Amino acid sequence: TYDQERSKILSSIPEASRKRLEKELYLFALSPLASALANASKIKRELSFEWLPRELLRVRGQIDLLYLSDVGEWNLVDYKTNRITGREEADERKKHYQLQLSTYGAVLMRALSLPSLRCSLYFSTLGESVSWVLEEKTAARFETSLRKTLERITEEKFPLNRGEICETCAFQKPCLENFMVKSSHETAASV
Repeated sequence: TYDQERSKILSSIPEASRKRLEKELYLFALSPLASALANASKIKRELSFEWLPRELLRVRGQIDLLYLSDVGEWNLVDYKTNRITGREEADERKKHYQLQLSTYGAVLMRALSLPSLRCSLYFSTLGESVSWVLEEKTAARFETSLRKTLERITEEKFPLNRGEICETCAFQKPCLENFMVKSSHETAASV
């Protein structure tokens, strides 16, 4: 049964993690998102996508959740497990993740010919979502801006923008090596 399976899974998790997980599951069960999913007419989970904005350039992503609400509105949800403490911090995190989710949204809107799409970040530690609606005009502007940014990256026409994310970025070594090589060539050229 469900309860036996749940107990079996939870018993294999260390106690501190199990308590956190149980709390997050409880918060999810009470959330507006859980309610919306219970009434959704279509639900798709873990969707991979690939977008080819120009030749030899590929953007890939994984969509956590896409659903069609009972009122006919498509909703894109990205689950976040950050340990945040309140709504104000969730709103602040939205700024950090908005680019990622808007990228997914723009690709989906184009693929499904949608005039708009509700984008939400669901913060599991709060049991709350931060949402915005991506309109067709905004998605088109965003897509144009993203194309230009990707072109600058592939042509290596962008400045190194070191920040705290550099410490954990998977591309830290090649990025810094590329920057150091360019800097030494530029220095040698100016001498």
